[in-house]
Amino acid sequence: MGTPDLTVHIADRGLDAMSKGIKLHEIRGATEELEKLCSRKIDAAEDFTNACKLAALKAGIDASVLSTYITAKVNDTLKKKQNQAEQLAILFDEL
Repeated sequence: MGTPDLTVHIADRGLDAMSKGIKLHEIRGATEELEKLCSRKIDAAEDFTNACKLAALKAGIDASVLSTYITAKVNDTLKKKQNQAEQLAILFDEL
C-alpha cells in the first residue's frame, strides 16, 4: 500500500474553492491582521471578565449577573434581559 499523494488532494480542494467563488488569496492576505485582532478581542474579554469580578466583589453581587447586565446595556438588550429575568423568577417561584 502506497502513501496517498496529498498534493493532488490539496489542489483538488483549491479548485473546489475556486469553483464555489471562494477567494482564498483574500483570506491569506487578511489572516495576519485577523489573528492580531482576534488576540486583542480575547485579551479584551479577559480584561472585561476581571473588571466585572472586581466590581462585583466590591458590590456584593455575582460577577456573571453584573457581566450580563453590562453586556445587555451595551448591546441595547436590557428590556429583553429584564423579561427573561422576570420569567426566570416566575419559574423559580413556581417550580
